[in-house]
Amino acid sequence: MNDAELLRASLAALAFRDHARLRSVRAQYQAHHPRGETEQLLHVAAVCVRLRFGGSGDGHDSENLVRFLAEARAARPGFTVPSNFLDVEGVIRGLLGEPGILDRIDPTSMRRILTFLVQYLADTTPEIREDFDAVIDQARQQIHRQIVG
Repeated sequence: MNDAELLRASLAALAFRDHARLRSVRAQYQAHHPRGETEQLLHVAAVCVRLRFGGSGDGHDSENLVRFLAEARAARPGFTVPSNFLDVEGVIRGLLGEPGILDRIDPTSMRRILTFLVQYLADTTPEIREDFDAVIDQARQQIHRQIVG
């Protein structure tokens, strides 16, 4: 596998909480770049959040977000639930397009929140769970558009 394929495999292993596979894949990288993985995770989370909440930040349903946060707080065992749900709400709102919010989230908390969101949404949203490769492809298209304008 080349590094791009390994990154795809590591994102899938992370999303489906396959810790042994994640360690194995990361060990195969020619050069593991946690920053690159985190950037891709951000875009994967953005795709997952848009699939769960629909569209962009313009007019997302606040009641839906409140229900989701209550549901996520009670996530079953196996999930590492973030302790600060105000930050989780901020990340979701930021991923849905509200400007400036993501810049206010501590980078360490950001990675934990992104990981939780991707894992939880992959587990609870059939569209994500059933075709996670499409989610990664959409995230990569998003990155490409961001780079080339």
